[in-house]
Amino acid sequence: SKWVAGGFDPENKAIDVASSVATTLSNTGPGFGIVGARHNFGVYSEVSKYVLCIVMLLGRLEIFAIFALLIPAFWRRSPV
Repeated sequence: SKWVAGGFDPENKAIDVASSVATTLSNTGPGFGIVGARHNFGVYSEVSKYVLCIVMLLGRLEIFAIFALLIPAFWRRSPV
């Protein structure tokens, strides 16, 4: 796999993936492991990159504000 061929430890896969999602969702910059300061997202498949792009857009659009708009209880409250 590209993961092992790139010299990355397969045991740290969960940490690397969680770091990738956290760095794209919060738009904070480099993550840990394979998306650290000296590496990039090149080891991920094309589909994974699309998913991470969607996560990045959700982070930019303030995902919690979107969730609040989608919750029916938000619209049922009477004005104060």
